[in-house]
Amino acid sequence: MKGDFFVMLFTQDGSYTPLEQAEKEDIARFETEEEARTAAESSLLGDMFGYEVFNICCGI
Repeated sequence: MKGDFFVMLFTQDGSYTPLEQAEKEDIARFETEEEARTAAESSLLGDMFGYEVFNICCGI
């Protein structure tokens, strides 16, 4: 799935890592912010340490 939203997961040491697609070593992208949040909350790191959702179209 290639959408405009992606997730950065926080890690135990305070750094971050992108949420990746399970079957590919590529950053997971989502069509909606809600899909991205659901995936992040379903991941171990997202559940334990938090996450942030980004929209590719809204960079600074």
